Amino acid sequence: MSLFIADTSVDAPQFAASERLDTRPPAHVMVDMPPAPRQNFRFNQQIIPLDDGRTLLRLHEAPNLSVDPRTMEFEIEDWGIRMPCDKVEDLPHQIARKFITLFSKADQELIDSSEQLTWLKILDKVDYTQFIIERSSPHYTEGVLLKKTPLVVKWHDGTTEILPPSLASVFFPLDPDDNFSAYVKIGKGNHTLGIERISLIPA
Repeated sequence: MSLFIADTSVDAPQFAASERLDTRPPAHVMVDMPPAPRQNFRFNQQIIPLDDGRTLLRLHEAPNLSVDPRTMEFEIEDWGIRMPCDKVEDLPHQIARKFITLFSKADQELIDSSEQLTWLKILDKVDYTQFIIERSSPHYTEGVLLKKTPLVVKWHDGTTEILPPSLASVFFPLDPDDNFSAYVKIGKGNHTLGIERISLIPA
């Protein structure tokens, strides 16, 4: 039996006897808990407006969000974007910003190796060809109006094209066999998407 013998003079502390006062306190036990599993969700939006809606960024599939329950943040698969869960309504803005940022850097050859890897992954997830078509400016060209119904023109390079009825109003002042100039927007397959600023070319 071990005892603490204390001086009983005035103001000296008093200690009770104990049979095991020399026993060491138990070690502090640390429990290593496994991290909580991540949860995956789909963000149900596949069209992101750019340029005030004049250009659209079309995603091949809805973005996959991986949520970390410990931090209540989520990451967008392959996009390099991490955000708080309570800011999810800002996700379209962040996707548009990320895309335009990397597009601009790649276009100016200022993109670094890590950004290049992310950029290549993003290109697999979007309709890049349609983005470039919508972003491009109309170009000047010349042609001959062959028919108005249906609407048929012969372009300066000799190709003939049947235009959609939606463009008929552009040719309202013209008659068949009129030569014209215009600014033309071209889409996939070299099909005309739009015509503007049409002018007559004197014969």
